[in-house]
Amino acid sequence: MCKIKDDDIDEGLSMPSELDPLDNLCSILGNDSLSKIALDQFNGDKERSSWFIKNSIKSKKRGMNLFFILMQYGHYYNFGIKEIDEYDVTKHENVEEPIAIFDSIYDTWIEQDRSLIPLDQAEQRKVFFVCSNPDFIWFDLETTRSTEEMIAMSHCGTDPAGDTMISLREKTYSEEGELLGYNARVTLTYNFEDKCVIQIKGRRNTKVPVEYRKYFLELVESGIVNKMDQKTSYNPVNDIYWSDFPDDLDRLINANPGMMEDEFINSYVNGEKNRIIHLSRTNKIVFDEEGEINFIYNLGNMWGFSTGNKFLLRESDGSTTPINISGMLSFIVNFPTRDCTQIVDSSGSILETDPFNFDELMLGNVKDIIVKEIKDVYRVMQEEV
Repeated sequence: MCKIKDDDIDEGLSMPSELDPLDNLCSILGNDSLSKIALDQFNGDKERSSWFIKNSIKSKKRGMNLFFILMQYGHYYNFGIKEIDEYDVTKHENVEEPIAIFDSIYDTWIEQDRSLIPLDQAEQRKVFFVCSNPDFIWFDLETTRSTEEMIAMSHCGTDPAGDTMISLREKTYSEEGELLGYNARVTLTYNFEDKCVIQIKGRRNTKVPVEYRKYFLELVESGIVNKMDQKTSYNPVNDIYWSDFPDDLDRLINANPGMMEDEFINSYVNGEKNRIIHLSRTNKIVFDEEGEINFIYNLGNMWGFSTGNKFLLRESDGSTTPINISGMLSFIVNFPTRDCTQIVDSSGSILETDPFNFDELMLGNVKDIIVKEIKDVYRVMQEEV
């Protein structure tokens, strides 16, 4: 694994900041004003957005954590769940408390089986691509805000960053073999001009299950998808990306030369060095001076990293002791192995770990992360100079 350099870590993400929480958040958001973004996330509700800003000043959270909390409000308000929409968040002083309540309301809401789309309703949608298995069809929803997809997939069903949303749906039959309708399996946001995927998620905004990914690759092989750009994606660590297909990339590029328009694919094919590609506000790809490729994912426990996973520090006698690691964490993940041996915590320390597979961690299959050593990131960088 490559060592981390100061250029590889975004200011305000992994490194400690002397800025107060709101200044730090504004520095991350760039030219967009905090009040405008808060108003957008609260669907134009001035009272709620003002409440968020006022109470953020009191928060001990750093800027990026506040940004994530703000995005979660926008996420939940997109579902149209009456109990969430009418909930009075202003009675709380802590901006995180309503999110925990929204989590519970949302979990109750999705317990109903909403995924089956009746046949007469499904056949009103435009066929975009019929897969090699004809029971799976990609439908163009011809909108970037779909209540139908929201209900079927238990996510917000909204992404104005693209031209349209495309839904992978599977035919569903009765025991007698009668076609009843379709079950939605995958939603992606698509840009026609660039043939670009903006976001691609499974049910409840989880990562697309392995059994459906081959149908996405058929879109790539057919020249329908050339690029992936997830800078505007919600929780992009859950999007599938080219890194999920290390064994397929060469075949896909040969079948679809248009993939060379993609920034990562072009750098990968040309063996570029000393380059950083930003995947999103928090995630990026680093091509080091030796041409080694590492993905850096910045996330905290609230963003898909299960709090059930434990960090264990290995003692000199071989025993392990639980340690508390929290806040924003930077996972440095090798491509193509997807193994991680370095994590940077929010205090600026490097955790050297036994190798573990990052994707297995996100699926909850890695229960313990064994930390071999903890180093100060500044000291390590100085040693490399």
